[in-house]
Amino acid sequence: MHRQPFADDVPAAGKRDRDIRNQLSVPFRFTPEVIWQCAAHPQWALTSLRHGTPNIANYADLLQSATSYADVQKTLITPGLTWDMLRRLRERWKGTLLIKGILHPQDAAKCAELGADGIVVSNHGGRQVAFGPATAEALPAITEAVNGQLKIILDSGIRRGADILRAKALGADFAFTGRALAYGVGAGGAEGAARAMEILKLELVRALGQVGVGVFASLTHASLSSGPSSQ
Repeated sequence: MHRQPFADDVPAAGKRDRDIRNQLSVPFRFTPEVIWQCAAHPQWALTSLRHGTPNIANYADLLQSATSYADVQKTLITPGLTWDMLRRLRERWKGTLLIKGILHPQDAAKCAELGADGIVVSNHGGRQVAFGPATAEALPAITEAVNGQLKIILDSGIRRGADILRAKALGADFAFTGRALAYGVGAGGAEGAARAMEILKLELVRALGQVGVGVFASLTHASLSSGPSSQ
């Protein structure tokens, strides 16, 4: 069966029930709930007012010619993306090429065949395809399929240092964490982000001790089922 790669994780935007329930919209709207939250968190509200609305630097040029961030997102989702288009992109682009949104081992193997430098195993935090597999569940088969031919980055589901350990043990070369750092930024800006990183590192060190592995690079799949006594 012919399989197509994802563009921006999925070829079409999903229905985000949580965003609808929370009345999240683009452009941003001041609802009674938002006003109440601002009043209940004055320090956060004043800091946001002083620094202005957060912007995504990668989209700065696109936003100059678009009416909203939502319009930019529409241009980034390409339902018609095919493997042939990816092949031609690889031929023209000589820099590092990463393909994000891979959840199937056949897709991962195809990316390796086309010469991608790496893939990002991601379900976009489960916000797009709610019925899709967890990235940790998809990772082992993907690792086996690519057999070291490209770098594997795990995205989605990294909340604690132990999650980083599990990602490494299942075959990932890197792990992305967004929510943990976002919480840190929300609580304390740059210092909060640095503190979140410290917590993740401490949790990772503790998790290594709990599985009896002294060196992070030595983690294997077997480490997840082995205790300190057997290492």
